Amino acid sequence: MIDLEKLLKIYENDYKFYNTDIDDESGLINTYRKLLNDNQDSLNREQLKRLYVADKNYIKLYRKNSKKNNISMDFLKNIINIALKFAKKYEKSQKNLVLH
Repeated sequence: MIDLEKLLKIYENDYKFYNTDIDDESGLINTYRKLLNDNQDSLNREQLKRLYVADKNYIKLYRKNSKKNNISMDFLKNIINIALKFAKKYEKSQKNLVLH
């Protein structure tokens, strides 16, 4: 069984150390984000909010380094694609909570 809480903690904190010039770790974080995405129905509200905040940090990191062209940035772009889809869904769910 996947420890989603552990993956989330790693994902939340790793953007601080994400090196856009080293490919190995980038692939691992990309895999973690995919696993979190595939299992997001198992995350509670608080965890979903934390994932949303972490995704925003990765988006900022991508924007800051978007001119680089390497494998690490390709992995980061994959993360961002997942993050943007999740953000749209998450923001919509939060609006629906406010409306009810």
